[in-house]
Amino acid sequence: MAYSTKSKATMTIPYSLFSWWQGNDDVVIAIDGDRKRDCAELKRRVTAWIASIKEHEGQYWAVYHSDAFECLAIMLALWQLEGTVCLSADKLPATVARLQHHVDGFVGEFEQNTFAQPSDEHHEVWQWQKASTDLIALQVFTSGSQGQPKCIDKSLQALDREIAALDCLSCEDVEVVLATVTHQHMYGVIFRLLRPFCYQQAFSAKLHEYPEELIRSASLYGRFCLISSPAHLARMNAEQDWNLVKNNCVEVYSSAAPLTRTESMNVSAYLDVRVKEIYGSTETGAIAWRCQQDTEHDALWHKLSHVQLKTVETGGLEVRFVQGGNSYVLADHIEFDPQGDFALLGRHDPIVKVEGKRLSLTELANAVIEHPWIAEARAILLSRKRTETAVVAVLSESGQQQLITQGRKALIKSMKHSLADQFEPVLLPRRWRFIEAMPVNTQGKLTMNALTALFDKPDTVWPIIEAETVSEQAADFSCRIPEELLYFDGHFQQQAILPGVVQLHWAAKLGQKYLNISGHFHRLEAIKFQQLILPGSVVSLSLSYDHSKQKLSFSFSSEKGVHSSGKVCYA
Repeated sequence: MAYSTKSKATMTIPYSLFSWWQGNDDVVIAIDGDRKRDCAELKRRVTAWIASIKEHEGQYWAVYHSDAFECLAIMLALWQLEGTVCLSADKLPATVARLQHHVDGFVGEFEQNTFAQPSDEHHEVWQWQKASTDLIALQVFTSGSQGQPKCIDKSLQALDREIAALDCLSCEDVEVVLATVTHQHMYGVIFRLLRPFCYQQAFSAKLHEYPEELIRSASLYGRFCLISSPAHLARMNAEQDWNLVKNNCVEVYSSAAPLTRTESMNVSAYLDVRVKEIYGSTETGAIAWRCQQDTEHDALWHKLSHVQLKTVETGGLEVRFVQGGNSYVLADHIEFDPQGDFALLGRHDPIVKVEGKRLSLTELANAVIEHPWIAEARAILLSRKRTETAVVAVLSESGQQQLITQGRKALIKSMKHSLADQFEPVLLPRRWRFIEAMPVNTQGKLTMNALTALFDKPDTVWPIIEAETVSEQAADFSCRIPEELLYFDGHFQQQAILPGVVQLHWAAKLGQKYLNISGHFHRLEAIKFQQLILPGSVVSLSLSYDHSKQKLSFSFSSEKGVHSSGKVCYA
């Protein structure tokens, strides 16, 4: 495949976070639909926020605003007042309750804001001033993979240095920066918000969570940069209209977890640009990058200039900042090559004990993934009435067929049998969850809390059949879809829907139970999913079996029309 020659020229950074107001007023900072929001407007918004915030005492302020431009204005206002931005990942009641004891007030779109969003009118002229270099400008929180989120302090100087270190990656000719990730975490706040701002690259004020939104917005601009995550990039496919925008794509960035080589190459094919993956953590920020392509060397990571890296004897990677500051040890195993580039070899292996027996959760998950029915898996330890192992897995295509034809119980029995040669009986997973996709958060990260939450609900796996009519060759059921259905977990964060593979499984199992179906599953025909089935829905399932052709026809419908239909063929 031939790639366009899109340079990564080293740039001079026009803005510093210490003196950004010295820039030209007509420079476009953000784009909001047809509206261009320039530096003059930004200064007005910052001044307005200053006027509101300075009326209230406090050093630490929780900040959440879905509009990236407005969020930037709040942050710059607080820094003018030598205040600390406590960046909140969301505005959920549990998050607010946790922050309430940590901050002096709430700014942005919280329900309990300390004050209303100010207007631009009638504010005294503000005398711009440089913030202290040691100001704790930003507090961000870890994703909480091990218990309660941990607060990480970032000085304004540390943010400025990290942005400067990224100049080796940047392309000058960018009309707009689009993002599928929020700016309310470390990766997003740097790459979606502060880095474009300092490089005078206009960013979109709105988030683009879905491919259709992204393609529609990207088609409006000449050259765009995409800030994304593995969770979003892995869902790209050839059916989406990437040809409409691929000639305009200048850069693609990804962080939160490594992409597979196949995923990276696929995105390169769709957008005609190599994906720049960013490696780092909430504590360290960005520390290395890579562009995967054809060779093994392309899979190696290249250190950024503002950090020094070395392995530690106990395992892990020590990160030390060139110009001083704290050092951190990340729980990643790495291997350096002679040129100083390195390969990631995985996280520090979590060893747990189950009834006195030691177990590597990584080893257990890898053993599950080796099975052809499994595409992705995580193993965790549950401490409830007893301590036991559990597995969360995404099924492969062949695994989905097994679920359709054999059912969940038979699938689990077969999986445990395949593990029995490698693990003692007490270590075998006692609880399983089969989901459509791993439940990543808005940062694209998979947390321990999200995995364990999948096991908090009862194992409800069937619809509630409220009425049925059965004859020799046909059966009709009126079904209510329980809101607590197990299969709703891990599908979509915004709206739980009934996965298509579960609809096929229900049709096949009920057909086998009521219509005297003989033979084994052979293939699927004419499968169509036309409308979503949501929690609490009441749907009709109609089945008919043609004995001569050994085909089971099914249809899920409601007052809205047909939801899905097709044929299950036996041989």
